[in-house]
Amino acid sequence: MIAKSKNTSAGLHCLVSLLAVVGAGVGCGLWNWERHQHWGAGVLWGTSAVVGLWAVVNTIRLARGGVGFAIGILGMVLAFLHFGTLLALCLSIFMLAEGGPRL
Repeated sequence: MIAKSKNTSAGLHCLVSLLAVVGAGVGCGLWNWERHQHWGAGVLWGTSAVVGLWAVVNTIRLARGGVGFAIGILGMVLAFLHFGTLLALCLSIFMLAEGGPRL
């Protein structure tokens, strides 16, 4: 019974992480180099990545058994996506500090 409860909780955390991937993608898509204000897109992007990482850590921690193994593997894939979005956000902020992309 406890393992089923933990797998259900892991599944819910995995769903939160999936939604955070969508939020990070939307934040990335809203980032427009022609605009001067990037606060809204950056906050959405960063918050989604951090919440997604939190959910992924809980997903991996709570995943147990046969179904939990699949959820844990999906959590690992989502963790790489969230680390990638955080890296892309950091690179975008550094490029913004340098004056934007140079073509």
